[in-house]
Amino acid sequence: MTVTVQDFHVIIIGAGATGLLLAQGLKKHDEETYEQRAGQWTMALHSSLPYLESTLPPALHAKLNTATTNPWSEPDPGIAAAIPFVDGATGEVVAKIPMPHPKRVVRGKLRDLLRTDVEIRFGMRLTDVRVEDDGVVAVFNGEMVRGSVLVGADGARCVVRAKVVDTEVAALEEPNIMVLNAFPSFAREQALFIHERSHPIVQLAPHPHQQTMANVVDPDKPETWVFHYCLSIWTHEDPPENTGERRALFRRFMARYCEPYKSAGEWLSEDTPIPGEKVVYHGADLHTEMDGYDESAYTRGKQDIDLSSEQMYAYHHWEEIMTSPLTTGGYGASRQ
Repeated sequence: MTVTVQDFHVIIIGAGATGLLLAQGLKKHDEETYEQRAGQWTMALHSSLPYLESTLPPALHAKLNTATTNPWSEPDPGIAAAIPFVDGATGEVVAKIPMPHPKRVVRGKLRDLLRTDVEIRFGMRLTDVRVEDDGVVAVFNGEMVRGSVLVGADGARCVVRAKVVDTEVAALEEPNIMVLNAFPSFAREQALFIHERSHPIVQLAPHPHQQTMANVVDPDKPETWVFHYCLSIWTHEDPPENTGERRALFRRFMARYCEPYKSAGEWLSEDTPIPGEKVVYHGADLHTEMDGYDESAYTRGKQDIDLSSEQMYAYHHWEEIMTSPLTTGGYGASRQ
């Protein structure tokens, strides 16, 4: 398949952070883009920051701090760059993991920033993908869109993946992980108590006796602050379907943690939603399915998947995490 540069057209499926970031990079080269949908989360940015800077237009990169969880103040660089690895039972700091120049962003804010000057067509349902001699055809709600390249950036259960890869190869692997996320707010004194005992970017707290690991709205009103707790449980069971049961499960595990996790679980209000989900990841060998796929991208991607799988197991098994690459080498470290 040969397409001239001047006719090169990229179709992006998915309007989350990844799809929009790609769209912003392509806008530097005046490419037309299509997107579908997005999600919301908080996440730490560290080793990816240089790539963000090189991809984003300078005007948007200058506004990156507006997407952080606390845009009113910068955390102390010395404190922010050393992520505490805490014994979830005792609160003892077991190690400080290097994380160079980190930021914590709200995915919703980051998505809104990346949407700047990008036309998004919401409600577009991808129903078919056809590869032709001169490019690719994507069918949305019966409408055909022709392009040179189609990018699937629509999450783990990627529709594009299901359309272009054989079913057996495209199957997702589901590890024994249940994730419960809570985004609670607390009364003023409670919020201050938790804030004073928390790291500004992220705090990792595996629990040695249970296989678990546990957004500032107005700087002058702690009762408006939104905290993000992610409780990850090593289990083959699915999350409870009822939100009240998920909340009770969250509280039960948090009750055996040190402060401030214990109090956060205890103070959790009844109207705090607790989404629950099983983790999925791609472990299949896609590169044999895709002619011309960049070998370095495949090798790097497979290494990252394998390392993530190892790290996921280690986080929930105390004896493993103590010797893991992350604990001994920090973020960006890899197993030799």
